[in-house]
Amino acid sequence: MTKFKNLQHFRHFGVASSIFIVIVMTWCVILQLLVAFFFVMLLLLYVSMRQYDVLQTQRHRSLLPLSSVNNIHIQYATI
Repeated sequence: MTKFKNLQHFRHFGVASSIFIVIVMTWCVILQLLVAFFFVMLLLLYVSMRQYDVLQTQRHRSLLPLSSVNNIHIQYATI
């Protein structure tokens, strides 16, 4: 009878440990997804900022061609 009780105890321990392992693994997966989402958002933010920077640079160049910028510098230099 004592052997049966010991086996029953080990079976409950096995079920509890497997449930605990499943919970821990689930939390690990959730944390990994959150970290991956955070890094993807950082990457998208960086890319969008770079695109905005490129657009601003192109707009600035289209508004002020290089020859007019040189002319402005020459005018200020002669004053």
